[in-house]
Amino acid sequence: MSQDLSRLRQQIYKLQREQARLIQRMLKSRGMVKGSVVTLARRCGKPGCKCNRGEKHKSKYLSISEGGKTRMVYLKPGMEMKVGEAAERYRKFRRARARLVKVQKEVLNLFNQLEHIQREELNGKGGKKKSKS
Repeated sequence: MSQDLSRLRQQIYKLQREQARLIQRMLKSRGMVKGSVVTLARRCGKPGCKCNRGEKHKSKYLSISEGGKTRMVYLKPGMEMKVGEAAERYRKFRRARARLVKVQKEVLNLFNQLEHIQREELNGKGGKKKSKS
């Protein structure tokens, strides 16, 4: 029993340290954008333009999904890198958030196990309370 308690406590402390690292990382996040930078190639429609011969005009957009619909926001030249980095920070933030939720669930599960073992220890290994005689 005491080995089980020790193992559970060690696991809880380990997850607590991971939780603290995740929270620190998330609190340091700045300047996030939900979406992805994409390149679209289009034809302008002018006769004699190079795009009519196969070399399409390329431009950068931020693709954003809102309410199940995709919206494209034009990015001015030079903004691709800045917006792309902000989008990557958002993805990292969301991954850290998802991991934090899993860690918190694991900690809760371990505390439930800890409680169960400690109650068994107090009540006897059979799980029944000792009778007063």
